[in-house]
Amino acid sequence: MGRDHGDEPEARRAAGETVAGSPYAISAVLSPEGVLANYNITYNTAEFTITKKEASVTPNDATKVYGEADPTFTGVLTGFLVADGVTAVYSREAGGRLPMLVCGRA
Repeated sequence: MGRDHGDEPEARRAAGETVAGSPYAISAVLSPEGVLANYNITYNTAEFTITKKEASVTPNDATKVYGEADPTFTGVLTGFLVADGVTAVYSREAGGRLPMLVCGRA
């Protein structure tokens, strides 16, 4: 299907589709309608694939003094779309200990 005398197809796909349903069909709508009766048209389709977007979550380093409460943990979300509203809750395993070196005589 090509162009002839300025008749240009318009490719379409439905908005709001996601990676999960991919691939989707792409179709064409021809115009102007007034001249289309002059053609024996074969309408073909093609595939439109939506791939996953790269994203990451990286906790920031944190420190505290022994015996004090943990600080508020923070981090950085990269690559997520604002419209998706992705958030993160940062935490650590309770009971983490500093490495200990014991010296003495047996």
